Amino acid sequence: MLRRPLPRDTHPELLLAGIETLVQQGAMTVHGAVHARADWQPVIAGEHAMLLQAARNAYRSAGLASPAVAELSGRIANHPDCAAVLRLLERNGELVQLEPGRYLDREALRSGIAAARHALGDRSDLGPGDFRAVWGLTRKHLIPLLEYLDRTGVTERTGDVRRLTNG
Repeated sequence: MLRRPLPRDTHPELLLAGIETLVQQGAMTVHGAVHARADWQPVIAGEHAMLLQAARNAYRSAGLASPAVAELSGRIANHPDCAAVLRLLERNGELVQLEPGRYLDREALRSGIAAARHALGDRSDLGPGDFRAVWGLTRKHLIPLLEYLDRTGVTERTGDVRRLTNG
């Protein structure tokens, strides 16, 4: 779609350089494979607005015990646009993708990290049980969350123990 207004023999590097320039100037944004004007916002209405709100509510109410996409209610998980709605919520900063097929409410994540920092302090010998005691999560929810925190640098894992970083 971006190539449509360009002559057929335009070199792909020219297109990439143009996109990079527009992003640097703040005229365009790139989120994964989505390229858009910087001021563009999708318009959500009708059935899609209800789907968006239902997904938002499901993740907010779940807190740190976030469901996998397949575990969402049938009207959300079985909707053909479920994946697009979850990507939009992620793009808007409302959800964080812990792993493929599992999202978490960003505010629940922030609160959970703050609670862990408060309760566990500067300890460097933290096991999953220490985090479980703070968050009250089952292993099903705990392990993907801890792995996400390891990947993002909130925790550092050495062998079987972790420590919370200062970042």
